[in-house]
Amino acid sequence: MAAGRQDSSLMYAVVIFVALFIVSTALAIVFYLKITDFQKTVMDTEKRIEDLASAKEVRSIGTVVGAKLPRKTVLGTLMARYDELFAMILGNVPEETSAEAKLDMAKQQKNAILLQMPDIVGTDVNSVGLVRALELLKNKFDETKAQEAATSEKLAELEKMLDEQKKADIEQEQEMSATIKRLQQDANSATTSYETLKAAMKQSSDQQVAAATARLDQADQNLKNTQQELLLTQAKLKTAESRITAQQSQLESIIPKPDNLSAALKPDGKIISVDDSTKTVIINLGSNDHVYRGLTFAVYDKSLPIPRDGKGKANIEVFDVQKAVSIARITQSDKRDPIMADDAIANLIWKANARREFVVTGDFQFGEGIATIKDMIRKWGGVVADKVSITTNFIVLGTPPKVPNKPTVEEISADPRAKEKYDAALGKLQQYNDVLSEAKTFSIPVFDLERFLDFIGFTTLDPPAR
Repeated sequence: MAAGRQDSSLMYAVVIFVALFIVSTALAIVFYLKITDFQKTVMDTEKRIEDLASAKEVRSIGTVVGAKLPRKTVLGTLMARYDELFAMILGNVPEETSAEAKLDMAKQQKNAILLQMPDIVGTDVNSVGLVRALELLKNKFDETKAQEAATSEKLAELEKMLDEQKKADIEQEQEMSATIKRLQQDANSATTSYETLKAAMKQSSDQQVAAATARLDQADQNLKNTQQELLLTQAKLKTAESRITAQQSQLESIIPKPDNLSAALKPDGKIISVDDSTKTVIINLGSNDHVYRGLTFAVYDKSLPIPRDGKGKANIEVFDVQKAVSIARITQSDKRDPIMADDAIANLIWKANARREFVVTGDFQFGEGIATIKDMIRKWGGVVADKVSITTNFIVLGTPPKVPNKPTVEEISADPRAKEKYDAALGKLQQYNDVLSEAKTFSIPVFDLERFLDFIGFTTLDPPAR
């Protein structure tokens, strides 16, 4: 019996052990499966956290986000701050949409605004933020405000000037009214005097007609006597002129009339040698003769006199000056009539030991006009005089000065200097004619521009450098 009960207890113990083993095994399996799910959940959570922020970012999340708002997560705090920034930039509460969409919306609206202000922020809107744009806009506003203040001040000054001008116009109008009133009184007085004189003349018209007829007859007789005396005087003058002309002809047949151009027809030097390969010549004038670089000469045939028109066979320009000789380049020549040794050279202005006096008048299409001609004469040793006198050697004559039409009253009113310009043009024309007349009186040679340039050996109509 005892043995039977012992076996039965052992059996129960084995069964209980097996049952506990099965239960523990099942629990272990369940626990393992739970741990596996938990690990997977942890891994998924870590991956999601890594997608949200790196480990470094998680560690510094308080610095990045700042203080967490009440009842808000860190991400919610960040989004709230972002929405606050969006509202501050665009001025309205953002819609419930993604941060990317909100950023695109902010960019589009910012660019649309900045594109309307290219003169303030430039054409590259992506390089300028809203704060910088506001600073530039404020600066522009301040400048505009300053300009407006300056314009207002200028406008006030102009209004003050306008008031003063109105006051002056009123005073002038009052003066003119007083003048008109005085003139009207004078006109009334003149009318009264005229009527009185008319009445007096009407009373004695017959006597006045008779007296006027007598005076007219006497004047007619005096005129006839004067005409007869004039005819007689003209006849005597004509006879005297004929006698003077005959006597001058006889005198010129004995003593030839002096040539007023003879001074211009004398050579100043000659060609010593010619180098055709370098287009240069050597002349017998140097620094001892006051020759200098840039001086030009006309070249004339050694076997012929200098022509009266001054046209030479060639022109030369000095570029190297020594004591007794100089070297010059050939600026113009004719292959059919080349420069030869002993050919004569001359320059109307330059003289080694003399200063010739010129009077220049008229208009010149040359350089800066008459000023260039005068500068050239002074530069090459001549003297420029304002008036013709017995010391004048030559006259350089341009074209007659043009005189505009006499300005009308309306033109003078529009341009107060119109009358002054007209008078100045008349004065220049009068001076031009006076010089021509005096040139004939003193028998002074007259050169036009082309002849003048020929006589100084100047090749082109381009003036020398001043």
